[in-house]
Amino acid sequence: MKDKIIIGLWPLSGDFGKIDIYDFEKTLDFCLTSGLNIFDLAPNYGNGFVEDSIGEVYEGKMPMVINTKFGNNRSGKKDFSISSLRKSLETSLTKLKIDRVNTLFLHNPRDEISDYGPIENLMSDLKKEKLIKFSGLSVAKGFNYNYLPNFDSIQFDCNLLFLEDLFKYQNAYSTSYVRSPLASGILSGKLTRKSVFSKEDHRSEWICGERLS
Repeated sequence: MKDKIIIGLWPLSGDFGKIDIYDFEKTLDFCLTSGLNIFDLAPNYGNGFVEDSIGEVYEGKMPMVINTKFGNNRSGKKDFSISSLRKSLETSLTKLKIDRVNTLFLHNPRDEISDYGPIENLMSDLKKEKLIKFSGLSVAKGFNYNYLPNFDSIQFDCNLLFLEDLFKYQNAYSTSYVRSPLASGILSGKLTRKSVFSKEDHRSEWICGERLS
């Protein structure tokens, strides 16, 4: 097994608090100069802020490996129809100013999909068209899937507070990506019972009160 560190860009989307383009660029440049060149993102991160920023700053001329997703669009709404999925990828490529992504994940489906066959076919077509290199399933945390699509890889939550999906999925695919190792900052060592998140930080709605304690 080959271990790799992948930089998740959701915390740089603005969904965890205000981020400006200067801090975004500075952070990514630090990663790249440190030899960390694989990034994970999605169209709905900051309602497109992450994709737009990468395209604006690097203009497709950077030694980056991009893993992205489709299924949750820029407005934060789920749509797993084939036409919407294809349009989502095309938009991502345009905004990122690149020709192909490394791994494309189906983003956290639950009961919205009853037949994965058409999506499996779409992933196969996207590979043939050289728009993606690998396919993947990014699972909804704690959801029990009756069927796992025929993709190349899987992505799931895994940290000291939540190991359930590790036991379910670690051997399901040849390649596994574990996300949220610090549990959205809960395991960072920087939170106290008096911590307060800004209104712009999505964590303010659920890491509070009894749960924060």
